[in-house]
Amino acid sequence: MGIPLKNIPLAHFFKSILELHMNREKLGNSTAFYFKNILDILENPSLKIFHCKNDEQLIAIIHSQNKVFSSVKFLQDFLIDSIFSPLFSRPNNLNDLLSIIEKFIADLFVNPKIDNDLMREYLFYFQQIFTSLRTEIATLKASTSFRTLYLLYQKLLQSETLSFIGEPLDGLQVMGLLETRLINFDHLIMTSVNDGILPLGRQNNTFIPYDIRKEKGLNTFTENDAIYAYHFYRLLSRAKTVHFLYNTDSDAMGSGEKSRFLEQIAYESSHEVVINYAKPHFEIIPKNKLVIPKTPKTMEKLIDWAENIGISPTLLSTYIRNPIEFYERVILSNDETEEAEETISAKTLGKIVHGTLETLYQDYLNIALHEKDFEEIKNKVDEVLEANLKKEYKEGELDRGENLLIKNVARKIVEGVLQRDKKIAQENELVILFLEKKYNFLMDIGDRKVKVKGFIDRIDSVNGTKRIIDYKTGKIDNLNLASDKIEEVFEMDNKAKYLQLITYAHLYYNEIQQQEEEIQLSIYPIKFLNKEPIYLHYNKSTMITYKIVEDSLTYFQNLIREILNPEIPFEEKINN
Repeated sequence: MGIPLKNIPLAHFFKSILELHMNREKLGNSTAFYFKNILDILENPSLKIFHCKNDEQLIAIIHSQNKVFSSVKFLQDFLIDSIFSPLFSRPNNLNDLLSIIEKFIADLFVNPKIDNDLMREYLFYFQQIFTSLRTEIATLKASTSFRTLYLLYQKLLQSETLSFIGEPLDGLQVMGLLETRLINFDHLIMTSVNDGILPLGRQNNTFIPYDIRKEKGLNTFTENDAIYAYHFYRLLSRAKTVHFLYNTDSDAMGSGEKSRFLEQIAYESSHEVVINYAKPHFEIIPKNKLVIPKTPKTMEKLIDWAENIGISPTLLSTYIRNPIEFYERVILSNDETEEAEETISAKTLGKIVHGTLETLYQDYLNIALHEKDFEEIKNKVDEVLEANLKKEYKEGELDRGENLLIKNVARKIVEGVLQRDKKIAQENELVILFLEKKYNFLMDIGDRKVKVKGFIDRIDSVNGTKRIIDYKTGKIDNLNLASDKIEEVFEMDNKAKYLQLITYAHLYYNEIQQQEEEIQLSIYPIKFLNKEPIYLHYNKSTMITYKIVEDSLTYFQNLIREILNPEIPFEEKINN
């Protein structure tokens, strides 16, 4: 009886060390370590008390610079003062690695930061495991790989337990039935008293049939049942109180029948037998909405955000979707944690494509584009794409596996945009006016002026008509909006794309100060090569006038007033 050693957090820690060197071996015994193994070692919760400043910095660098592989020299230089530094050396053989681990355990054992006897007990058992591994390795005649050591460790771990050690004459003793032989107890609690467990029944793993075993006088399940019956009834003979627990549910692990021994006790015993059935009671409790009041400090941050930082359509959409998420991002500044990417994420892919298109078109602004221009641009795609890949993906591996496929996808997306723009330029006068243009203006909401801001991916002129474009890598449906439904844009979370385009209209018209000009608002689904730009239809027309600003202004202002109203708390939206 005891705790399986494989369930102890330290087991995963040592497993990560062996995986670290096993994966290095896979790379041809290179001097590079895989980032997941590095992080598994440095971020193990059991040894977090040993973290130094360099450990934390290294973790941050791996995430921020996307270091999928790190060299031995880089790690040694960085972790020079860290307790984990020896683990990231390059051992020549298995004995060297085992020596490193054994010394690491020995140093931990005497470290004053470990004041927990249980932790020392864990370390002692793992010291024994690695001593056993050294013995096993010594018996192997053939050359042994780090993978073999890893597999032996896993196999050994499965069978090891951390035993329960207690005072035999005091307290609660936890043991198996056979361990209770010749020991008397005043009070007994026996678990899993189900038929098929006590007694075990016909579950002998043997190649010899029952009839042959019986004929030759070999042990059969009937003798085993008799042994268990003897120990069971002998244990009961001196006990003052006995509690039996069994499971009434029938599943793959059992029939749900109580042990035949319990049936026999109920039938033959003169003692009082009390049967209680326990069943779970589930009560459906409606989830209470999380409500966060706006404190004076919260209001200070909100006003600073609205007046100085600036209100973006993305955060407005976040507020409409769930005010609590808005609170976390704006007030608590809890943005997404930067993680190392083994595979290029959809977000990173979007940044790469945006950056590549911006660079490619930068030298062709404010001129009518022709077919020859697109031929020139196309010749630069590989160079510009590679530069943006390295900028956004930093030190990540780009020329193998899934990342190579994603890289080719990015190239196809960029080439697809160029091809569609080329087609437009062949039939129309296409002029790209702005790329990644930042706009902002002050909106009057009565008692104060707030700053509304936004980045517009691209503004074109097609035959003299201004076209505002927002690149999207996701799937986009048709965009149809009637003036009597515009209120929904500022209330419903599925109208985020409408809100973004309408905000662009506000930004653009406030910039040019020409209310009579007509524009088009569109989303460019760059990931789908066969799809044309999707235009916002306002009152069934793709030509957008200043009226969309007039129609939406009140709702826009009301939404901001609601956010800045100290009497209206942030209330969680629960999706039913």
